[in-house]
Amino acid sequence: MPKKLKFFMSTICCLVALTCLTGCGGANPFPSTPKKPVPISEALKEKRLWIQIAGYGPEISKDMSVQAVWDFHGDGTVTVHNAPYSVELKDLKDMSNEEIIAYVDSEYIKKEDIKEDFNPKPAPYELIVTTDATGNKTKDETLWGSALQRNVLDEKLRLDMGPEHVEFIKAYSQTVYNTRYCGLGWSGEADVPNVLNPDTTRKVIGKFFITSCDEGYPGFALDTPTTQGITVR
Repeated sequence: MPKKLKFFMSTICCLVALTCLTGCGGANPFPSTPKKPVPISEALKEKRLWIQIAGYGPEISKDMSVQAVWDFHGDGTVTVHNAPYSVELKDLKDMSNEEIIAYVDSEYIKKEDIKEDFNPKPAPYELIVTTDATGNKTKDETLWGSALQRNVLDEKLRLDMGPEHVEFIKAYSQTVYNTRYCGLGWSGEADVPNVLNPDTTRKVIGKFFITSCDEGYPGFALDTPTTQGITVR
């Protein structure tokens, strides 16, 4: 091979290699997958859609009722889109973020028979860490959103565990259909009133705050009492 052609081919190979390294490395617009669970206060700063669900069972399932869809804006505010109890997680299958919001809003308008203009507005939210007896460790964490206007638990359960908040106890992850959901939540036994008589039935219920995540994503964690910008009690 002539020297000039050899030099030309070598130069092309170097340029191709450099382009590949730049495109696959430093110029990658997506952050690398975290190696450990991300604190919820950090996760909510990203502009991501989160789904609040509740229902029977200790894990996330397709039949759980959607309580609300939370659209975080990354600036300390969130727009909460309330959902009627008839909307279930399986109804959101294969929907984009915009489609989920539009569907939940339309179902809420229909169920509540809202006639006036309906346009949920951004509002501040607050994270509250409750510590254990030592004051040094997180016992649980609560997310409060002033825009949430209805009870957070499924109306079919007839349970009132507090409006306008979601309580986090531990991390959960579950694949529903073709979507992997990661989030935080609570599950346990509770006395559920029967519809046809005044007696109660002891059942396992769960309520979760979830978002879609890629395979291999480590999920989320509770904040610590030393986390900046949260309330500690």
